Amino acid sequence: MAKNAIKAIVKPKDNGDSGRDRLGRFGPGNKPVSGRQNNPMAKMRARLQSALQAAVSEADIIEIVKVLIGKAKAGDVYASREILDRVVGKSEQPVTGDITVVIRTH
Repeated sequence: MAKNAIKAIVKPKDNGDSGRDRLGRFGPGNKPVSGRQNNPMAKMRARLQSALQAAVSEADIIEIVKVLIGKAKAGDVYASREILDRVVGKSEQPVTGDITVVIRTH
């Protein structure tokens, strides 16, 4: 009985040839397009990331980390922070500021 009451309240829209049914749901075979598939910046970033991963070996990473550790031991605050953030994890940052919420009624 409740389902019939809800259907009576919801008025279906005529969506034409959009691939959706009367209630706006995707029809059979009609799938939503992910924004990532059509985002040229995401494609470029993926290509650059793949190129970087192909160019950097495990030995390179070990060498870089050793240099970073040496700088941290010598007192470089930024190197220390980078090592600790990666190994221990970043500390929780407090939320600060004034958050104002405006609720408008018509």
